[in-house]
Amino acid sequence: MQQQTTQNRGEDHRELEHHPGVSCNTEEFVEAIALESPPIFIPEECIDKGVSSFSSFKELVAWVSEEREGLLHAHLLYDVNLIDFSPPTITLRISKKAPQDLPQKLQNLIKKKKNEVWTIAISDEIGHPTLHEQEQKAQEERREAILQDPLVKTLMESFPDAILLEITDT
Repeated sequence: MQQQTTQNRGEDHRELEHHPGVSCNTEEFVEAIALESPPIFIPEECIDKGVSSFSSFKELVAWVSEEREGLLHAHLLYDVNLIDFSPPTITLRISKKAPQDLPQKLQNLIKKKKNEVWTIAISDEIGHPTLHEQEQKAQEERREAILQDPLVKTLMESFPDAILLEITDT
C-alpha cells in the first residue's frame, strides 16, 4: 500500500489515495489500513493543521451572523469590547447587558461548526470600542470627509437648507 507520512504537531498523518466510504472517523481509517485496503485519501478538512478559521475578530463576528446566530451576533456587535485577538485565544470585556454565558456559547458554536477549540477569556480592561461603535465612528468620519470636499462645500453654500441625509456606495 502506497502512503505518504507527514509530521504535524509531532504526530504522523497518512495521506492516501481516495477510498469511498472511509470518513474522518479514526476507527474507520485504522480499520481500512489494517485490512490492507486499497490506498485511501484523507480529506484536507480531516487533517488538523493548527490553523485558525478566523484572521480577525470582525471576521469571526461576521461568521456568527452567517451561521444565523442572531442573538449571539448582536451581543458580539453591541456588548463586547475586544481586548486581544490571538487565535485560538480571544480576550473580551463583556457589558452587563450581555448574558454571562456568552463566552461558552461562542466556544460551543466554534467547536460545533468548525471543530476548533478556542479559549475565550474575560477581562475588566477597557479594550477597543465595540464593533458597532467602530462602525459608527467610520461612518461619521466618512460623512465629514464628504462634507469637506470642495464640490460638496460649494453645493451646500449654494443651497443653505440642504442636508446630507444618507451615504450609499455605488
